Amino acid sequence: MNYTGGTLSARPHTTWHNGTQSPLIMTRKPAASPASIAPESAAHEPDLPPVSVVCEAARKAGALALRYFGKSPRTWNKPGNSPVTEADLAIDTMLHADLRKAYPRFGWLSEEIDDDGSRLSGGPTFIVDPIDGTRGFIAGTDDWAVSIALVNDGAPVLAALFNPVTGVLIYAEAGDGVFREASDGTVTRLEPTDKAVLKDALIAYPGSARPTQPYRKAPRLASLALRLAEVATGRFDGCIASPGAKHWDIAAADLIVREAGLRLVDKRGAPRVYDTDDIRHPALVCGTAAMTDILALQLPDPP
Repeated sequence: MNYTGGTLSARPHTTWHNGTQSPLIMTRKPAASPASIAPESAAHEPDLPPVSVVCEAARKAGALALRYFGKSPRTWNKPGNSPVTEADLAIDTMLHADLRKAYPRFGWLSEEIDDDGSRLSGGPTFIVDPIDGTRGFIAGTDDWAVSIALVNDGAPVLAALFNPVTGVLIYAEAGDGVFREASDGTVTRLEPTDKAVLKDALIAYPGSARPTQPYRKAPRLASLALRLAEVATGRFDGCIASPGAKHWDIAAADLIVREAGLRLVDKRGAPRVYDTDDIRHPALVCGTAAMTDILALQLPDPP
């Protein structure tokens, strides 16, 4: 089933392939009201919610973010010198209250709320980054997003990545593909790049380009999740992520690239899991199987 702006639909979708839209365009069905966050039943093991739950939560968070965007929100640095704003805290608090109230037996992990250990209980867990790309948010650019994933048995099963400035929502449900909803409600099924060689490939990667690199450097986006998702849209051919990304940075984007038929792996080719004590990840590569094998050669050996 596919999310369509507050409804679920089994209808076909337009596709994007290598960043190009096919001729058939389907528009969003009108909905009388946004989908509510329906609480789980306490009578049995928690059912997994529909993808509309994380989509509507991301949209609500985006609306709150825009109340602060461009208005010089209070900002300070956390340990490690990463910035945080009052908007990050307000969004995280709202999402925590809404989703934990609706799904009280689900675990929780997010960037701005203390880890209570519930994510290690063995059940489904929400993993949230209220603003991924806070530096872009502070700078007033459009390269930040709200990132929400639901993880079960260590793997993401629902994902929503919403860019409030552009109005673009990318969402995925395990086994059902990945979709892009534009600000006008047009929904398209994503088919990513099939690039398998480095020559002339457009790669998002940290640091400065070296003359010996045979690929082109993609535009820098503040949000790592957006950088990864742009491989699924076909805008980029691959992505290299520096070591140190946390679960909340990549969980939603991981499902998005998986459902596009791509990989997000470390140098050894291992996929990511999200029920671990350590929430940090080593350097990662994203792309087709062939592309990730090639890009992995660019990574330093892990310690």
